Amino acid sequence: MQLLDISNALKFKWRNTYASLSQDDALLSHRFEIEPDEFLKFAAKDYLSGDLQGLVNSVTNAKRAIDCQVDSIISCFGYDPYDSLPDVAQQYINEYQNKSGAFEATNKLKLLQSLDIAPSALVTSMREVRNKLEHHYKKPSEQDALHIIDLAKLFIRSSDFVLRLFPQKWFLLDSEYVGKSTKIIAIEYQDEKNKFILKLTEMIQDKESEDKNKVIPNCIGEIEVLPTDEHYPYLLALNVCYTVDGYIEEPLSSFVTSVDNRIRKSQVSFKSYTDEPSLS
Repeated sequence: MQLLDISNALKFKWRNTYASLSQDDALLSHRFEIEPDEFLKFAAKDYLSGDLQGLVNSVTNAKRAIDCQVDSIISCFGYDPYDSLPDVAQQYINEYQNKSGAFEATNKLKLLQSLDIAPSALVTSMREVRNKLEHHYKKPSEQDALHIIDLAKLFIRSSDFVLRLFPQKWFLLDSEYVGKSTKIIAIEYQDEKNKFILKLTEMIQDKESEDKNKVIPNCIGEIEVLPTDEHYPYLLALNVCYTVDGYIEEPLSSFVTSVDNRIRKSQVSFKSYTDEPSLS
């Protein structure tokens, strides 16, 4: 069964969307023999030497710190940092660039920028300093070296925040309060397997209970979304946005319209956050 089939069966009211976060975070991490922070320490030490070799090495090690962090994030999201991104990721990048404008960078950095993890200032500044050094063999200024070290530090700290607080499980609801006919979509990220599990549930009246207000969950379906699936980058963007600023309407509408192109973005409206639904 495809996600669209389950979505059609659920009949979720996207004009009235609420969200609820469970208490668990995924705490994503990926370790290399040399960590990004270690490259940053090398860069700072090189900068303090004050000579040309130190300036060159400081820029190079700051760039390595950024590259190492990028590869770590890519790995946490289920992509192979030593291989090309899958076609679905490239398509997501292209869609983002069609809206926001094209920019020169590696595909991995383009993906992180399209997911709102790598700021445009980082991409632009790193490219400019790298081009001066690697293509024009120009001596980096102390200001250039210090600038890219600071950018690398900022990028590593901010992206570590995203990885630490990446939600392991959260919910979309089409009602502020759980009651009869409320629809619920549980979004779970299984970091060990690098996949999303979407479980779609409707709440119905418990006909065996004397309490007419008692409702019980009725599972409509469950589907896994892998890194090679077209909806995977949209779910990544949703989780990142939930972590960073919590205002999910834009990535939510992009995800919904990617699932069902009959729905317009204007038909998706995020209201607010609500309590975690009880599905027991």
